[in-house]
Amino acid sequence: MKKRKILITGGGGFIGSNLIYNLQDDYKIVCFDTGKNYKELKKIINSNVVLEKGDVSNERVLKKILNGVDIVIHLAGGGGNEAAVSDPIWAIKTHLVGTQKLLEACLYRKVKKIIFSSTVFVYDSKEGDKKVEKSPANPDSFYGFLKKSAEEEIIKSKMNYNILRFSNVYGNYLFGGLPDKGAMYKFVNSCFHKKPMLIYGSGSQTINYLNIKDIIPVIKKMLLDNQNNAIYNVVSQRSITIEELAGIIKDIFHKKLKKSVFVKKIPVMSEKIYSYPGVDSSRAREYFDWKNETALEKGIEEIIIKQNENY
Repeated sequence: MKKRKILITGGGGFIGSNLIYNLQDDYKIVCFDTGKNYKELKKIINSNVVLEKGDVSNERVLKKILNGVDIVIHLAGGGGNEAAVSDPIWAIKTHLVGTQKLLEACLYRKVKKIIFSSTVFVYDSKEGDKKVEKSPANPDSFYGFLKKSAEEEIIKSKMNYNILRFSNVYGNYLFGGLPDKGAMYKFVNSCFHKKPMLIYGSGSQTINYLNIKDIIPVIKKMLLDNQNNAIYNVVSQRSITIEELAGIIKDIFHKKLKKSVFVKKIPVMSEKIYSYPGVDSSRAREYFDWKNETALEKGIEEIIIKQNENY
């Protein structure tokens, strides 16, 4: 049977590279990315994967590489609020202009569906009832605003779509090393460099982590699913504070590596807390018969043990 062809934007990133690795035996894949990680990516892909370099806002290139593509998985523009704020021009060009150009090219090539990687931060972080997919999207972060705007472009287009609103996706990187953004990775890197884990403010803001291994099954099922024009919250069932996160990492270093690490709180004049908005993911759990199976402590331990091999 002829393999279906999919395009993955941002395919060289953390989620994208893991997806390609897990999908390449069953699909023809076009990976579209800036190419930063292509040297390493070439080591783990097979002949079903084609690597294309370019900018997601370049409609001419998109129309070319979308020829024959059945489904698009749109991942370009990740990194969370820290990445968006540090380079707002890139963020707007990628999330907004890029999504618009991608949709136009998809319609031109008659692509059947787009699967969009969004975020739970399209909701506000105020306490109250858990947010469901029909709850108002009132983001209180720049990243959340960008994702909300991209969602709106997709919904009002003539494309069939599915939108996945993820919490913070974490796990081991296929290419080794860890990024320098995000509380978890900053803490782990600090510990390996014998520096204290720095908590700015009270550390009371909450965060929700979802292991990369637990989102792969959702996307696999969505590629086979015929229900279109639906939104799903995809989050773990456990949220923690930043202070608790530092405590988990400290315990793992002590118990597994026999190393002492430290936490240091730094007072701030005015603390603006972007907490995880309590989100209900029962729709995804019921529809996909899905659950997050990787316990947070186990997932963090796997990261620390792997990184310890490099030190």
